[in-house]
Amino acid sequence: MKNKIFYGILVTCILIIVGVGFFMLIKPAPMPILVTKPILNYNVGGCEKQEEREYIRARGVEERVDVEVVDGFINLIHHLNYVCCANMKVYLDSSESFPEYTLIKIKEKNEGEMCRCICDYEISIKIGPLEKGKYLIQIWGVEFENMSAELLWEKELEMKEVTTLPLREEFCGWSTNGRCLTDFDCVKGGCSGQVCQSKYEEPVITICEWRDCYNAIAYGLECKCINQQCQWA
Repeated sequence: MKNKIFYGILVTCILIIVGVGFFMLIKPAPMPILVTKPILNYNVGGCEKQEEREYIRARGVEERVDVEVVDGFINLIHHLNYVCCANMKVYLDSSESFPEYTLIKIKEKNEGEMCRCICDYEISIKIGPLEKGKYLIQIWGVEFENMSAELLWEKELEMKEVTTLPLREEFCGWSTNGRCLTDFDCVKGGCSGQVCQSKYEEPVITICEWRDCYNAIAYGLECKCINQQCQWA
């Protein structure tokens, strides 16, 4: 009886050792590493000339995106033909690091309406700061309700020189999280513009002093309406 128990334990240990060894021999496929997202700023302009017709979804071409790589930042101007009643928003969808490059996905989303009026948008996008290296930049759009975003444009770029010095301390402004419906409901408050608040709130009074960490522009931040609350983003 004791021999049976002994051999049973011995066989179990051997199976565990063999299983662990076999598992270690199987190397999983390399997976992308999620990296800290760079900051994205954007501005939507254009749409001066309007045309009455149906919008036809079409893949963009490289000539419709102006590209500039300078001092740790990638600047893009996307010339987009789209409905003029749209409320265009731009998001940094994801950032993944691969052995040879970093993939940055940008998503354009219509948070407004659809109509028969078409015009040409100029969407200016600034991404950074970025380290030296190769980047594959993709623009996906235009997402609208149940219409998912499609790949409109992509290009591999190389950041060769970066001279931007890192910021010495974190942004030290703050938000009141006041109610809002659009970005226009959010304003800068405080003596140094360090407070993001709703225009429906009483003005925030602060001591008139200046600190470098109040400079929202240097940190790529804007006072915006996020989830119906005014906050730096």
